Amino acid sequence: MTETIAPGLRVLEMGSGISASLAGMILADNGAHVTKVEPPSGDPNRELPGFRMWNRGKQSLVADLSSEAGRSRIHGLAAGADVVLSSLKPAATDRFECDYARLSRGNPRLIVCEITGFGRSGPYANYPAQEGIVTAKAGRMAEFSMMQGGERPVFVGAPFTSYCTSQLALHGIFAALYVRERTGRGQRVETSLVQALSVYDIVHWLPGNPMTARIEDSPWLPYTAACTSDGIWIQFAQLSPQQFRAFVHNLGLDWIWQDERFAAAPALATPQELRAFRDLLLARVREKPWSEWKVIFDADTLMAVEPLLRPAQSMQHPQLLHNGDVVEVVDRDGARSRQLGPLATFGENPSQLGSSAPVLDSARDLSWEPALPSAGTVSEVPAGTRPLSGILALELATWLATPLSTTYLADLGARVIKVEPLSGDPIRQVAGAHLKTVQGKESLAIDLKRKQGREILQALVRRADILAHNYRPGVPERLGIDYSTLRELNPRLIYLYGASYGSTGPCAAKPAYHPSAGALNGAALTVAGEAVEQPTQMPISDQEARRLSRYLELANESHPDPSSGVSSTTAMLMALYARERSGYGQAIETRMICSNAYALSADYVDYEGRPPRPLADAKLVGLSALYRLYEASSGWVFVSAGSERDFRRLCAGLGRPELARDARFGDTVARRAHDRVLAAELAAEFSKRPAREWEELLGASGVGCVETGPGPFARFAQGEAWMRDANFWSRVGPGRASSIGPYERYGPTVCLSEDRPSLGGPSELGQQTRAILAELGYGEAQIAELASDGVVAWPGPGA
Repeated sequence: MTETIAPGLRVLEMGSGISASLAGMILADNGAHVTKVEPPSGDPNRELPGFRMWNRGKQSLVADLSSEAGRSRIHGLAAGADVVLSSLKPAATDRFECDYARLSRGNPRLIVCEITGFGRSGPYANYPAQEGIVTAKAGRMAEFSMMQGGERPVFVGAPFTSYCTSQLALHGIFAALYVRERTGRGQRVETSLVQALSVYDIVHWLPGNPMTARIEDSPWLPYTAACTSDGIWIQFAQLSPQQFRAFVHNLGLDWIWQDERFAAAPALATPQELRAFRDLLLARVREKPWSEWKVIFDADTLMAVEPLLRPAQSMQHPQLLHNGDVVEVVDRDGARSRQLGPLATFGENPSQLGSSAPVLDSARDLSWEPALPSAGTVSEVPAGTRPLSGILALELATWLATPLSTTYLADLGARVIKVEPLSGDPIRQVAGAHLKTVQGKESLAIDLKRKQGREILQALVRRADILAHNYRPGVPERLGIDYSTLRELNPRLIYLYGASYGSTGPCAAKPAYHPSAGALNGAALTVAGEAVEQPTQMPISDQEARRLSRYLELANESHPDPSSGVSSTTAMLMALYARERSGYGQAIETRMICSNAYALSADYVDYEGRPPRPLADAKLVGLSALYRLYEASSGWVFVSAGSERDFRRLCAGLGRPELARDARFGDTVARRAHDRVLAAELAAEFSKRPAREWEELLGASGVGCVETGPGPFARFAQGEAWMRDANFWSRVGPGRASSIGPYERYGPTVCLSEDRPSLGGPSELGQQTRAILAELGYGEAQIAELASDGVVAWPGPGA
């Protein structure tokens, strides 16, 4: 059997929550021996459907960390472990003596990864590392306020941040494992949900950005959501000029190019003109059922359109099934469930999924021999050496997802060369949005359709460690940059295809952008909550069609690209670690539709008797009375008090201890049956004090309760002094000879104790072209000739 990425890696997983569980699952899927440490009562998430997938392939060990015996048990196992993955609060980590300094005393090779809500220091360090708490406090819920007219924060029902944090933890773990292969030494890795929030901010953080909410209805026409005559909402993503013309043509609206009101579409001058054009689109789509439109759209390879699905429907999608992104897993009791497949496809080290979650304390007799010292000499890392120092990554990608994946390699110290066409990555034309995809990188502008351009790239490939691209199938072969060709030049090359749908299958040739994945995977309808029916009862009025189209456009915001990008970074780092041990590279494929299914992992588990998937209410305040927003006398709070202990503490803190004794609220089942009644009781109490007072009062008693931040998240990042102290928000220089001066940006998304981050700024298109060519041995005359022949380009005089 082919070896996996991390065979035999010993991992202890402590704590609860999606982030650590999902990271541990991916380690187990790829050969690690993962032992989940649980309290005597078991992980409180055992009752959730997602638990059986998040913990597949793992074993369970009960240890009471509040006891000396429990702590001793963990310390004994840590002496033989490779990785400890913990989501304990910092205070609990210290109280239970599970911090890196103590766990690594007898095992200098140990890597300890800590996941927190807001980092290990600062005023919110011991707040619960929960999606709702962090996104409310840090202003992310306020970013979605436009879904309610900008009047108040909005609960986001999809746990994007928790998913992203799982990937950041894996970035740190595999970067540290890669370093350990060279040095023999482990280290501490830290990441947090608040750092993950920075991944999803594409434009709010930009220097000089006013950070205003998008309140006015000014539709982005290429990303229109429209309803068919049979009530099916479909999502368009016609981003390029050619695609938008195909959009107009396939709807039978070619006459608009002769109408002075719409001839400039989609770049119309005023919101009124944009809304008028959207009315045309909405009215036209409502003239046919989805089955008829599908035939028309499927016949045109420029059409990027998907019906909006819920996760349960998405699990039946033929492309997900073709890819193996949804698979059948045999539970330990012989029952079967349908779950997500591997995060990525590895050509040489395929993932191997284990059975569903273990029974409690299945590993009670577990023992590991103490870790052996490194076989070689443990080397000291020179001062200033970054985790990925010496790694050369080539990026041949456009727009957001794959370019973001290499941004995080650059942030870990890799040298990243962005290979661009002479006209540049199209995202450079979107004011400011490109900055995050180019910072910390060099830019080489060449024409790969020319023989000389391909020769330049081949020379770089011979030196490279990683190449990442997002061309559609067939394009790499035409350009001579497919894996089989490049592998002959460099057998150690790690070759990533950041696909939308996949390299093969029924949708492989289709174009897609972030709204496509948001529609197909169910994220848009999950964020929209109960306010949108799919299918919608027909007929609907023009006014209702407009309202719901805008509502869905706002719900389907840009999260699919960052979610895909961090997955690709994870896959590349995993392959890099594998290469360090095996000596060979490999082809990898990640898929946007798979990555975004992972972002909704709790909903991508299906089995007989599975309870209904929870949805946010129509007003988007939350999932239940004990996990939702409440209006205070001033401001809003978000409350998370789902456990029995937290519910009792909440009732006492509100001055209503009798609620905990009320038979209607006596246990989880009773509270679920009387959820609306309980919510009304709590709403009345929260209206009596300002939000800030509730956070102080209830937080002091251990209840998850925060005042919602004003948003956007960038305002929180820039305004909190501790964010700067933790280097989560930092000032950087102009980077690699960039003409853009010093500016402020988000700091590292993962922190390694032996790293000294040095983050860079952006490069202009082709800014390093001449320097790279000279590095490859081209003389000045050759470089000038290549430029005059239109093979290469650079900015400024002599271009």
